[in-house]
Amino acid sequence: MWHDNWIKVAQRGFHEEGLERFLVSFLREGDAVLDVGAQIGMVSSIAAKLVGPTGIVHSFEPDPTNRGCLFNTIAQNALGNVEVHPHAVGNSCGVATFRRPSEGWGAFAVDSNRSTDELVSSGAFPDVRFDSYDVQQVTLDTWAKAHDLERLTLVKIDVDGPEVNVLEGATEVLATHKPVVVVEASRYYADHGKTVSDLFSVLHRLGYGLHGAGRSELGVVSYESPTDLSVDLSRPGSALNFFCWEPGAYRERLSQLPLRSARGL
Repeated sequence: MWHDNWIKVAQRGFHEEGLERFLVSFLREGDAVLDVGAQIGMVSSIAAKLVGPTGIVHSFEPDPTNRGCLFNTIAQNALGNVEVHPHAVGNSCGVATFRRPSEGWGAFAVDSNRSTDELVSSGAFPDVRFDSYDVQQVTLDTWAKAHDLERLTLVKIDVDGPEVNVLEGATEVLATHKPVVVVEASRYYADHGKTVSDLFSVLHRLGYGLHGAGRSELGVVSYESPTDLSVDLSRPGSALNFFCWEPGAYRERLSQLPLRSARGL
């Protein structure tokens, strides 16, 4: 399949090794997964193979180009346990506007409270044409109620900026099911007036602990607050994956995870 990310997998054997190893060690047959920002289906395909025919993966991808690649991934791998949802996900329901750079693989949700000149994503693609389009947006709370969601094991969120918004719209489903949350933090938070401190706040209110790792790191560091972070997330190209769970949850599954404290670094 022709896509830059699949080429990287063919060359290296992985895309984001730390995230993918975590999925392989954590997910079990029969689990239920929400993949928010599924893109071309890299995480969805791994999760679908791991949860098997008795499990389910719900893949949310609003960008039409990415969604076409996602359907190809599902077909090529015969993934009958993946359901695709064309919605954007945020902290309110309605219409969301996206901007897609002509030289990018994805699209960026637009915060209507910010001008184009304020958007970090614009600076990431200088002298590039952006195409805009509108899609329907849901919250995970409203979506879960509409679909009578009965079980949930893991939620992965990688949406290039509005990750905190997604969590703000998922407080009920997280409080009810207490899934593990895998969420990316990056400089694109600024496009939506958010910071990594907001990420800590919303997850701490729900009783979650946060454990971060770089995209290629196999171990994770337990962080008590944003001041523990050694990565400057305002730098271009910088990002962290946070693996988050309620203390004591999934003890058996997580017992083998390489985990260390930021205080001990």
